[in-house]
Amino acid sequence: MELLRNILNQLGVNSSFFYQFALVVIVYMILSRAIFKPLLAILVTRREKTAGKKLKADELAAQTEKIQADYNRMWMELEDKAFAKRDEIHAEAAKEVKSILRQAYDEADSYISGQKSIIEKNMHGAETELDKYIPGLAENVRDALIER
Repeated sequence: MELLRNILNQLGVNSSFFYQFALVVIVYMILSRAIFKPLLAILVTRREKTAGKKLKADELAAQTEKIQADYNRMWMELEDKAFAKRDEIHAEAAKEVKSILRQAYDEADSYISGQKSIIEKNMHGAETELDKYIPGLAENVRDALIER
């Protein structure tokens, strides 16, 4: 013990050191209860909330990506259906156009045939009518040529 006192005296440690040490321990305990523990609890709570919210944000981001992928898949399916429907409508329209054109062609052909037969009848009637005048006209031409 004497050796310890000699070492402490050489270092300049006297009885006030123990008082100062006790004061530091008391102040540390007071600060620990008043400031350090509540501050540490706030920091721990903050870390837990931050980690929880980050986890929640990551989950929401994953859900968003899944919803976006589902939306894109459904969009592609609907787009494919729309293109197929458009192609089907175009094919039906092409068939209908061909049908209408065929019908119009047949009607025009029928009309032309009817008009042709009417014209042929009229021509035959005109030829018959002219045939009546041919003998008289021939005589008139002959007389006119002989008189010259």
